[in-house]
Amino acid sequence: MGVMKFGGSSLASPARVQTVLKLISGAAEQERVVVVTSALEGVTDRLSQMVDSTGERVEGVIRELADRHLDLWRSVASESPPPVESSFRESLLSILNELRYLDPVRKGSPHWTPANRDWALGVGERISSLLISSLLETIGTRAKSVDGADVIRTDSSFGSAAPLKGGTERLAQWTLGQLTPGVVPVVAGFSGSDRNGRRTTMGRGSSDLTATLLAAALSA
Repeated sequence: MGVMKFGGSSLASPARVQTVLKLISGAAEQERVVVVTSALEGVTDRLSQMVDSTGERVEGVIRELADRHLDLWRSVASESPPPVESSFRESLLSILNELRYLDPVRKGSPHWTPANRDWALGVGERISSLLISSLLETIGTRAKSVDGADVIRTDSSFGSAAPLKGGTERLAQWTLGQLTPGVVPVVAGFSGSDRNGRRTTMGRGSSDLTATLLAAALSA
């Protein structure tokens, strides 16, 4: 088994994404692989700007990120039938719409709670994971997007959560073990969940840590 990790700059253009897809599909023909993705370049910065501002509504951010990911998807999967694009778009908006319910302005507060801040900041990796798994399907490689919160167990230190080795091993092995053999899991990096199931983040740049933790948990 191998773990492959791709950062935001690897996903910065249609050409780079096509290279990533070829690398993954080629590796998957040789062995079982788990893929870990970062957010597209600049996306976490944009989400950070949103949660650090006072009173910014999320509607514009949702539109901005939806358009960027849809444009990239269409550029790479230009010959895919409309129902495939519709399925990706629906899943993409489902994740982005979570920001509406997290938005503190709706609750009369200008500030994000630490827990909701971590939830919001982890959205970039989740939609990147969705993008890559969907595009892999369009080239005939079976894949499934996996939420980092479902495979990485951490403590409850929001913003800089520490991973818990034993909990991560059990969670990762159980979650990934439920997938149909031959399906490539594309895991959203950066995020985890605490013992109460609350979303956490392990600090900026921690998608590399996600990949390392999974490699250890799965004896890759």
